Amino acid sequence: MQHLIKIENGKPVTDTLVIAEVFARRHDEVLRSVRGLINEGTIGLREFASSSYLNAQNKEQPMYQLSEKAALIAMPFIGGRKSKEGQRKLVEAFLEYRDRLISSNYDRAPQVISIEMEMAVAEAAGRALAMSDSSKLKMIETVANNHGCATNMLPDYVNERACLALTTLLKEIGETRSARTVNKVLLDLGILEERTRTSTSGKEKRFKLLTEKGLSFGKNQVSPNNPRETQPLYYISTFNDLMQLIEAAERGAAA
Repeated sequence: MQHLIKIENGKPVTDTLVIAEVFARRHDEVLRSVRGLINEGTIGLREFASSSYLNAQNKEQPMYQLSEKAALIAMPFIGGRKSKEGQRKLVEAFLEYRDRLISSNYDRAPQVISIEMEMAVAEAAGRALAMSDSSKLKMIETVANNHGCATNMLPDYVNERACLALTTLLKEIGETRSARTVNKVLLDLGILEERTRTSTSGKEKRFKLLTEKGLSFGKNQVSPNNPRETQPLYYISTFNDLMQLIEAAERGAAA
């Protein structure tokens, strides 16, 4: 059963090549069925990954990697001469992995498991929000404090360039444009992007973060108002360069 699934980022996955094999169906037909489920939204964007393989002629061909949820959704739509047997084999493979995972966790302290889960969430947040090193360090410290772990091995600070909030920097250089006006240009330039989150009351909250392009001019710090948001801060040393980009963009728009 082990060859039917593999572990990616700590989670079991399978792929359309495996499904084609165990269902006794041509891979292009399996690919077509799965693609249709993705296009109509039956399989969510987080439940699959586009991938490829080399065929017998050593040519690269497309395939999909599927999460357990995506595989379970797709199986009834695949068909094939061995569809029932294929479904049974894949379900057993996923269940076998769960049994092994549960057995291995019996020997680990619950606190260790909890810390690992919180660290995984912190790591995912750091990637998703492109947080600065100091913000990541703060999250690690928070996880440690939540579980009474010592933090004296952590560095007292991360050596980062001096930076300030946009409003503060605009005032310091005597800029007449408002932060809102500048932010609009930064969004158009792809230096900023806007994200949304759902508040505890169910309302949609918007916040901004620096894109990969924007990280040349600043960093994303955890917002002091809400840890689920980021606050862009801008490097003092490159702020004049950023303002020149903004002015050039405005001249281009006016031309």
